[in-house]
Amino acid sequence: KCGRIGLLALGCDSGYNALQIAANFPEVDVTIVEANRNTLIHAMVMAQNYQLDNVCFHASSLEALDDEKIFDIIECGTFLNYVDDVNSTLHQLLEHLSNDGIVRMELNNAKAQAQYSALREFVSERGLTPVTDHARALRQAVMADRGNDWRAVMSSSWFYQTAQLLNTLFIAQRAFTIADIRQLCRLHELNLLAVSQGHQLATGNNPITANDTAPHFDIWCEKPALAMGQLLLVKPGRKM
Repeated sequence: KCGRIGLLALGCDSGYNALQIAANFPEVDVTIVEANRNTLIHAMVMAQNYQLDNVCFHASSLEALDDEKIFDIIECGTFLNYVDDVNSTLHQLLEHLSNDGIVRMELNNAKAQAQYSALREFVSERGLTPVTDHARALRQAVMADRGNDWRAVMSSSWFYQTAQLLNTLFIAQRAFTIADIRQLCRLHELNLLAVSQGHQLATGNNPITANDTAPHFDIWCEKPALAMGQLLLVKPGRKM
């Protein structure tokens, strides 16, 4: 694409990935929207330290964006896992995506939720709460436990990332199956370009399968230049 490229990073926490893009691709104008004031301030300080002039910040939610603002790429990360109405939120999000634009979503894997439920019960029995010290205590308790099989949990990278561990166990989230993802794409007239899960990548006609341990799917979709809902019926002989 010629000219400037607009990227929206929604609910991006510290904004590390978005700022890396801004630093390495000066032709990309990055807009970061984050409702958490502390993480937004951290991202702003990082941008200032790197002397980035192609980044702007909004301490708000999606609703605060200018209705006319359109982006070529939308990175919404795990945002959709926490909303009350996924379809309404995604529809609103896609109003800001250009035709032929790309949206990336990080959706929780429903098949992996069984191990999370067992781990939540384990946490509840020990009276642990969502604080950093308790995350360390939880890891130690799981590693010392001989009454349950935690091998799948302990082999997962999220178990060793404190923020992701605490979010998984203590914050209510949605989870999605492969069928849910396909339905979401059909409903919003998106082309499903690729799905990755851990080190597995499915593209094109390759089969998409879910495994038990990967906590989420990384989804890349394209908004068609002319969605099916926008097609006009043309009578024979009539010019458009």
